[in-house]
Amino acid sequence: MRVLTDEPDVDGVPDPLKDLVVKTLAKNPEERPDAAGLLESLRRIWQPDAEVSASVEEEVTRLLDRTWVMPAPEEAEWVVPPRRRRWRDFGVAAAVTVVAAGLIATTAVVVSGRSADGVAAHRTPSPASPSGAATQSPTPTGDRPTAAQGDSTGTASPAGTASASPRPTRTGRRVTMVRGYSFILPDDWMYYPDNTHNIEGMCLRPKDKRNDEYWYCHQFGMSIHPWVDGGDPDFRPEEVEPDGVTARYGPEGACGEIGEPVRPSRFLKTGLHRIGNRRAYYWKARSYCRDGTTVEAEMLILPVTGLTISIDEMPAKRRAQVEEILKSFRFPS
Repeated sequence: MRVLTDEPDVDGVPDPLKDLVVKTLAKNPEERPDAAGLLESLRRIWQPDAEVSASVEEEVTRLLDRTWVMPAPEEAEWVVPPRRRRWRDFGVAAAVTVVAAGLIATTAVVVSGRSADGVAAHRTPSPASPSGAATQSPTPTGDRPTAAQGDSTGTASPAGTASASPRPTRTGRRVTMVRGYSFILPDDWMYYPDNTHNIEGMCLRPKDKRNDEYWYCHQFGMSIHPWVDGGDPDFRPEEVEPDGVTARYGPEGACGEIGEPVRPSRFLKTGLHRIGNRRAYYWKARSYCRDGTTVEAEMLILPVTGLTISIDEMPAKRRAQVEEILKSFRFPS
């Protein structure tokens, strides 16, 4: 009833956006601005001196390319403390922030014709094929990442790199996220904010998948999500389960409408993996669905930094590009 009768609480919204948020949450649908009106209002707020661009799509692209840098404290090397705490949920954003920043992402989706992020799952055929994340099926090691080494600086032997395809040339443009993380995005890739779960997160995918229907942020590519509450020095990597790596956002899990996996999911690889000049915990897992298909995914976590990266199953060439993105990562000083 509060949603239907009370005025929205916009105390936490930046002053330039308050009026726009109130109009967007108007009880009468006819009083709410349309997508074109939202875009024009945001353009005036963010770039009051800029000329109107030649097209709406160019305007949206310029808004999304805007660099937001926030100061971050210098991190010390992570040491596991003796006490135990649960792993924080990094995928929940504050409601008012979602409304404010989601206006930009929603407008971009309307203009480009992409559908909104949903909850269904994606499945890949069970037989081995060239479309996997690597050219050979890895042998499960059964090892868990070493707790004393995650989130530290330096180099590490990649635990889940793609196979022996030629190393691509690192070309593209550097993209900077809200909290100051940046990476080089290949010329044939695109990105957009995750306006469904965490608007500070980014979804990355090849441009040839632009018009493909998708159900979760890292489908066909990868996702980068800062933790809403920051890092957690009490994170315990041994508590991560295979189903947690392959699961998609939503209640249906890795196998979607097929239901629960026909047999227990398992890790294919675990260890440490390089992200920029730091080392992250790394897992690659596989789930087995009742219709004979499998789901594979990779996950990297920097618990002190408070960052999670998810990687979908993809051809070796694309997986090699993902590796270049990870190597190009920079962290705010």
